[in-house]
Amino acid sequence: MTADVLIEPDCSAWRWKDEDEFDAMIQWGLIEDREAEAVRFEAAAVIRRAENIEPPFCEPWGSWQPDPAWQLPSLPPDVRS
Repeated sequence: MTADVLIEPDCSAWRWKDEDEFDAMIQWGLIEDREAEAVRFEAAAVIRRAENIEPPFCEPWGSWQPDPAWQLPSLPPDVRS
């Protein structure tokens, strides 16, 4: 189980994504309190790294571009669009 944290590219702000759904899953017993605590602990560590501009948030990912020589991948024929 994960809790998504959306972080601005410049690390100036962050917000939880679907926190209400995460909390509902806890209330419904789909996620145990211990697991929820571990997820929130890890999310807090990620937020702290972003706020302190630590890896991976200090890398130049905002300007990353794929190699122009790479070909576009194709889906297998049995995948529906």
